[in-house]
Amino acid sequence: MRAILRPLTHCLQFHGRATRREFWPWILFIIALWFVPIAIERPLDRLAAGLLAGSPIRFNTLWVAFDLVFWPLGFLATAAITVRRLHDTAAGGAWALLTWAPVAVSLALFSAHRYDAGDLAAYAAMLGSLLVLARCALPGTVGENRYGPDPQDDGLNRLAATFE
Repeated sequence: MRAILRPLTHCLQFHGRATRREFWPWILFIIALWFVPIAIERPLDRLAAGLLAGSPIRFNTLWVAFDLVFWPLGFLATAAITVRRLHDTAAGGAWALLTWAPVAVSLALFSAHRYDAGDLAAYAAMLGSLLVLARCALPGTVGENRYGPDPQDDGLNRLAATFE
């Protein structure tokens, strides 16, 4: 649980480095929060339409409330941890733009349920995301790099360097 909450507490920290151990639990949490509502919204909306026949209330009103509260904060936390993870691999944070520009278009298409398998924006988002995720899967640079100290350094590397 701590691994999921940590990026939320550092959602405005775009400097420094993040380990893979910090990055992957958050990304898997975000993916689950993104796909689960999409997968269950239509069936539950149909069920609610049958139960609330004639009522102006729709089931997706709950998702809208969730979207308004969580996604802005989740977006910032994901952007920050992605940039910090890229910093750990000695890559600039601009790599994250490969994901965000197409993902914005793709999210709009998914949210509006207008996703078409042949849609170029969705494919660009997937390709950009895969490139960034592949970069984030690489091990971080050992020792200090231009983005800061090694987040996994327990001091032994510096101690060993003093005896060389």
